[in-house]
Amino acid sequence: MAIRVQNQSTKPIQLQRGVRQGDVISPKLFTAALEDVFKLHDWKGYGININGEYIIHLRFADDIVLMAESLEDLSTMLSDLNSASQRLGLKMNMDKTKIMFNVHVTPMPVVVGSTKLEVFYEYVYLGQIVRLGKSNFERSIDGFNSAGQRSGNYNASSRQVYLKT
Repeated sequence: MAIRVQNQSTKPIQLQRGVRQGDVISPKLFTAALEDVFKLHDWKGYGININGEYIIHLRFADDIVLMAESLEDLSTMLSDLNSASQRLGLKMNMDKTKIMFNVHVTPMPVVVGSTKLEVFYEYVYLGQIVRLGKSNFERSIDGFNSAGQRSGNYNASSRQVYLKT
């Protein structure tokens, strides 16, 4: 590791240990390291094309969502991310790494390292439930309508976000 100021770098610094979780500088160092991980990749053409712009990922602290138009692309992106993370001393938690896809994607196993990733049909991202699929959307709206209208009240803090495909 070296420190770069403008266009000049220091001599390499040998890291011998990290900071403890909960240390006030820990989130800033993690964010800086993760930013470097994402800068290492040329994922042009990957992601989801929205009006000519490709959305590749969403990040907030250590919550990351990668997006791709195929499971092959997603597999490549996950393998790249895993390799780059390991080079910087970070490790992806494969127990928390899941995949989700809609009906327009041909199902196939996605393996990162030696771990086959689980398929989920909904997940929580930043406290909001994300679901794909028309039936989930309609079932949730029906549930909201019947429960909300019966009770006569609606708690905004229990609102859920749905993606309709």
